[in-house]
Amino acid sequence: MENKVISYLLEKEKICYLDYHFAKFATGLTGKDETAVLLAAVLVSSKTREGHICIDLSEYAQTDLIEGDENTRLPELSGWVNILKASRVVGMPGDFKPLILDEKNRLYLYRYWAYEKGIAEHIRKYVNEVTYEDDLEEISSKLDELFTKKEDCISPDLQKLAAYTAIVKKLCVISGGPGTGKTTTVAKILALLIASSFKPQKKENTFNSNKSKDDSSKSDSNIVIGLAAPTGKAAARLQESIKSFKERVRKEKLNISDEILDLIPEETSTIHRLLGSIPNSPYFRHNKKNPLRLDILVLDEASMIDVALMSKLLEALPENAKLIILGDKDQLSSVEAGKFLGDVCTSALESSYSLDFYNVIKDITGFPPEGEPSLDKRPSLRECFIHLKESHRFGPNSGIGILSNLINSGNIDKSVTLLKEGRYSDVLIKNISDEALLFKELKKAVLKHYKKYLSAEDPKTVFMLFEQFRVLCAMREGPFGVKSVNDLIESVIKAERLTEVKKDWYKGMPIMITQNNYSLDLFNGDIGIVLPDPASNGKLKAYFTTPDGKFRKFHQLRLPEYEKVYAMTVHKSQGSEFDNIVLILPEKPYPVLTRELLYTGLTRAKLNAEIWSSEKIFASTIEKNIKRSSGLYDSLTVSY
Repeated sequence: MENKVISYLLEKEKICYLDYHFAKFATGLTGKDETAVLLAAVLVSSKTREGHICIDLSEYAQTDLIEGDENTRLPELSGWVNILKASRVVGMPGDFKPLILDEKNRLYLYRYWAYEKGIAEHIRKYVNEVTYEDDLEEISSKLDELFTKKEDCISPDLQKLAAYTAIVKKLCVISGGPGTGKTTTVAKILALLIASSFKPQKKENTFNSNKSKDDSSKSDSNIVIGLAAPTGKAAARLQESIKSFKERVRKEKLNISDEILDLIPEETSTIHRLLGSIPNSPYFRHNKKNPLRLDILVLDEASMIDVALMSKLLEALPENAKLIILGDKDQLSSVEAGKFLGDVCTSALESSYSLDFYNVIKDITGFPPEGEPSLDKRPSLRECFIHLKESHRFGPNSGIGILSNLINSGNIDKSVTLLKEGRYSDVLIKNISDEALLFKELKKAVLKHYKKYLSAEDPKTVFMLFEQFRVLCAMREGPFGVKSVNDLIESVIKAERLTEVKKDWYKGMPIMITQNNYSLDLFNGDIGIVLPDPASNGKLKAYFTTPDGKFRKFHQLRLPEYEKVYAMTVHKSQGSEFDNIVLILPEKPYPVLTRELLYTGLTRAKLNAEIWSSEKIFASTIEKNIKRSSGLYDSLTVSY
């Protein structure tokens, strides 16, 4: 019975051979022919590949794995649960078995249950810990030096609140859309934390010290700070933001001394590099037994981090380390399983401040926080979370900003109306319904945006011009997918003779690394451009920028796997920003088309965005949001 069903599911591509072999392995351990266990195992394996941490059996019981086909119907819930509980390969939480079934009938692969459990335990522990014991008056004085109160202020300064939270809590989660000041806030937080640990030989005001760098009484800080992000691009952007902040402070003579600024680190790393990847292994050099040597870790673009990686990172943090997490909770979830940031933020927003913390916030900001306080005196996750809402990139008259907010709220009618009426010059929609029209519009975009970079010679100029524009696609395959669009753009470039297009390697060709190579320090998502290398008699090499603005050059044969990147998927664009973007949605609905994808793609644009889609597809995309099964939310909402 089961082999026929499984074979049928394989044939219809509802599962893959990995799911099949796992299920056969699991049921083989029982020594019995257990159809209900086989189907549960194959289902949880396939759904984990789709991004779910677990499956809720009540959601799937008595449904057809292939719609309308009764031969693939799953058992009714109570009988299914009883069979699973009686099986040798299914355990309860705390057991060491291939499958774990919890009290809410959620079924996990063991390792994903372990990842989720580990994350929840770390978060709950962080929530209960206080890391700063100075009195409120002293903290408030330090905050007032860096966060100047506006005279017409009618709401709390959330950046100031974030800084306070980061000082007094072991965990601080700062969420906000593009331009809400997440990295500026964290730079000020680091200045405060460094000043608190400063060890000057002469007593003085550490924020306002004008002491020369060459002064013999130079001070030092005793805290070690790490800056990390999921991808090389995101890490580079974090570094750029920190550098930009320090330059602005020095230029505008803000209230932070050069000494403190010098101690704010600029070097960033990917999480994999920070943990020390072991080639061909899922494990890292740094772990619970060999923790990172850090006092503070700033983690950017956290929406991109899956639960497996987050679990391993938390295990590798020293017990006393402070963790500051930055990200946009409304962006796409990680490509791999889980929605770590989304679960944490949702749980935080649905909990309440303790009365003591509520009153402190009123004293610090001058305004009561949102929501009513809890009578419970115990700390909650809400006290570790700040949602920055004011965008400094998108003003009140920004069509991109207004539309992204409407999309986030699921307001289809107002979103469509905004685009139809054309009230804002920075965002528009074009109904690109066929491939001929797609080619025509791509030709216009290429001539407008890519012509300049292809004619430039200086590598810095080439990269600067290339990063001003990008075509973003929702799909990889199909006529409106990345592969097809990249080929169309290349054909335009060839036809217009913007550069000499050769088969697989030519001047101006942009590439994206798709496979990590730790020995070369090249990682999935890193973007390079093929250019002549004067040091090698003009031979073509792939140039990659370094965080300090220099270049690394590689011969084609040395590179790991890569692909052309005139266009890229929205998923791959996370952690990037461009002056102008074109966002292409396919001609018909697909599961990948969600509100989060549309919001993420749209907000990659700083100045102008074009959405190439029919109104029908655009509307249906807003209507659908990402749903991933997880028990992390429940684990974080229990009492602390």
